[in-house]
Amino acid sequence: YFNENKIEISDLHIIYDLLKDKIPEKIDIYDFRFIIRNYGKEFGIFFSGKSQASTVSIGKSIRLNIKENILNIHNNSNKHLDIFETIKKIKGTKVLYKDRANELVNEGRLCRFDNTFYCNNKIAYLNIDQKLLLENIKKIIEEKEFTADNYISNVMNSKFMMNKSKYFYSSFVKYCLKYKKL
Repeated sequence: YFNENKIEISDLHIIYDLLKDKIPEKIDIYDFRFIIRNYGKEFGIFFSGKSQASTVSIGKSIRLNIKENILNIHNNSNKHLDIFETIKKIKGTKVLYKDRANELVNEGRLCRFDNTFYCNNKIAYLNIDQKLLLENIKKIIEEKEFTADNYISNVMNSKFMMNKSKYFYSSFVKYCLKYKKL
């Protein structure tokens, strides 16, 4: 799994879900965690599971906090993830997830695709002319003294024949502020 995806860290629940068909049925997530935590070091597999984090890493022990774990889950996915799907993976609450995910969005590190779906920036902005989109958003902001996310999303969706949410455009602007040096 790690070599195939070219990663060094992942979440225990993701690995368990992927390997569920290859391990005996009587081994549940708690048994799996016990095995990784107690015997994984012999094979260069490390587990860190404090404060609702359940990080599995290769080569060295790495501990992710909830926010880093959320970002890791999204960065290792090639699709938009429903908030409830991700909450199950981090074993947290909706309030905790939304708080940390919104911090990541505000930092420009995660895209809130709509009301309940988030995704990594690479997937979110893959088939979009970022430069053109940004130029048009800047133009709207410069022309109006006050503007709302809803107005920007309506104008952009009409102009570019898209159907993106206000959350998407807001995330895109925050991403550009961080990585496009506006």
